[in-house]
Amino acid sequence: MPRDYEQEVFWYRKAAEQGHTGAQFNLALCYVSGLGVEKDDAQAVYWYRKAAEQGDKDAQFSLGLRYSDGYGVEQDYVQAVHWLELAAAQGHKRAAEKLAELQQQNEAQPAGQKKESRQSKQKKEPRQSKQKKGSQPAKQKNEPQPVKQPVEPQPEGAALADAAALAQNLAARRQAAEAGDAEAQYELAQAYYGGHRGEPHDAAAAVPWYKKAAAQGHVQAMLRLAECWKAGETDPKPPVDKTGYWYGLAGDKLAQQAAAGDGEALYQLGVLSEYGWGREKDVQQAVRRYEQAAEQGHPKAMRKLGLMYAVGLDVPRDGKKSAYWYDQALRANEQAALAGDAEAMYRLGEWYDEHGIAEEDQPQAAYWYRQAAEQGSVSAAFKMGERYMEGKGVPQDAERAAYWFRQAALQGLPVAQYYFGDCCACGWGVEEDEARAAFWFGKAAEQGDASAQYKLGQWYAQGKGVPQDPVRACELYRQAAEGGHADAMYEYGTCLLEGRGTAPDTDEAVKWLKLAAELDVEDAKYELEEAKARRGLGGTRKRAEAGDAEAMYELAWRYAAGSGLEKDEAQSADWYRRAAEAGHTSAQYKLGRDCAAAGQQEEAVRWYRRAAESGHAEAQYTLAEALSAGRGVTKDMEQALYWYEKAAEQGHDVAKFMLVGYRARAAREAEEKNRQG
Repeated sequence: MPRDYEQEVFWYRKAAEQGHTGAQFNLALCYVSGLGVEKDDAQAVYWYRKAAEQGDKDAQFSLGLRYSDGYGVEQDYVQAVHWLELAAAQGHKRAAEKLAELQQQNEAQPAGQKKESRQSKQKKEPRQSKQKKGSQPAKQKNEPQPVKQPVEPQPEGAALADAAALAQNLAARRQAAEAGDAEAQYELAQAYYGGHRGEPHDAAAAVPWYKKAAAQGHVQAMLRLAECWKAGETDPKPPVDKTGYWYGLAGDKLAQQAAAGDGEALYQLGVLSEYGWGREKDVQQAVRRYEQAAEQGHPKAMRKLGLMYAVGLDVPRDGKKSAYWYDQALRANEQAALAGDAEAMYRLGEWYDEHGIAEEDQPQAAYWYRQAAEQGSVSAAFKMGERYMEGKGVPQDAERAAYWFRQAALQGLPVAQYYFGDCCACGWGVEEDEARAAFWFGKAAEQGDASAQYKLGQWYAQGKGVPQDPVRACELYRQAAEGGHADAMYEYGTCLLEGRGTAPDTDEAVKWLKLAAELDVEDAKYELEEAKARRGLGGTRKRAEAGDAEAMYELAWRYAAGSGLEKDEAQSADWYRRAAEAGHTSAQYKLGRDCAAAGQQEEAVRWYRRAAESGHAEAQYTLAEALSAGRGVTKDMEQALYWYEKAAEQGHDVAKFMLVGYRARAAREAEEKNRQG
């Protein structure tokens, strides 16, 4: 039965709009490949970003590649490094390799300050208009504020009671860890490593607790230690690399447990094989492990199989198998939930939340989230707060929403701390209390929540709920900007441009205002032009005229976009060609695309080939497309498959997608020939 790509796009969109990361990623692939929908780079980037912002490492990698190569978005190494770092931090090998490549290529032009190795979830909030001049204390333009150590206000009233309850919860977790509870030790290490659940981000503090848990046979702690060693986060200069040791120890422990029929151990062995952690990557072995775990009634293994067969990137796509395993996962979760398993209750609520179609599915989701929340699930408590806030599956109820947000906030969940702070700020479900709101914004900000950092920065700038402090405001804007918050990028850029709360730095101001403008912060576009005018482009032109390919490329896109220079298509084309002839692979690829658009297909193929031979993944994919269609070159499927493979090896998801299709078609044709013969 032929695949109905339009129907697939329809269902991907339905799920994507409800926040399903896998569907968002697949929808992006459809827009890139033109399967079931017209090709649309802007839509592809939009859905890649949606999935990436929810922590999908493949989407983060794809978005990083696009910023790196300037495909569908303006080339931007800061953004490229940001998204590749996030993907690499989750174990994406191709992202780590590409990151190393970018850092080697651009040593003379650093990608910016080091990003956090995790993704802060950015929440929608109204952006305040730019402050009018004169709203800050009198100062001379570009005069830096005196540097001082910020003094955080002490909590009072309701905030004091919240602080005491939060401290009590954190103390209880630490006491359990110090008493030798392996799971508590692991959870404390995770809190330190991720900078969440009320603890500051401190990888060095996490490692001893991982070791304590690992010494008691905690497999996840062993795996995390292996990752810490691999990332160089154990000591500044570790004398011996123990990555293999910890992976091996974890593998041996899992093998023992798996031999006894432990479903979780079988599942974890599957994960190690699928991603090649501590062993050779072996997807078929991973599938066998997942199937063995599924036979033991393991819901996550069943769900994993459902996803693998649905996407079909590493295994043959099979809708029947996907549906079967998703159904089995649902049944297994139902049984475990009815038996009182809090995690299963949460997963069941999540299933009804993400996959439910009928109207009665949303109350079911709320029911299971509540059951899990009442057993102490922090994530479920936050979900209940969201549901009462939105009236989703339950009547809208501000007081109950605030109650559940506070329950999750007291357990250290930063997003819940931000939301409860917002409730206090607005008087939504609780008494309006700016000091209490500032306390919770501060707790979320300490754990890296970008929206809380931005909000608290605004409050310090205005003196709202906290003493007015432009230095502290600027620092919080910087933290939020590095966490990906668009409005904070704008505010931090203007601080740097005007010397408000920091020493003026035009180059840094341009970098952050450019990022904000690309994320559609309107005011940033105007400020960016002023910043560029101050900085000037003399240095870039001198480097370009001296033969610097990167500078040539920058001049080319500036002439094309009218960014800091008067728009001039002829100058742009000239500099793109110069950069391409100097060996700049992105320029070669761009020149190929321009030639193709002008109908010069043979010339386009020549440039695609040059870029492809230099390792440009998008050029490899595009060359494969030309070879498969006989566009500008003699049709050659063998060569096309060769370049699809090359692109796929670099993690090009559409190339992988196309390879699956060609292989399936070849298998069908072979089967048909055998049948006829």
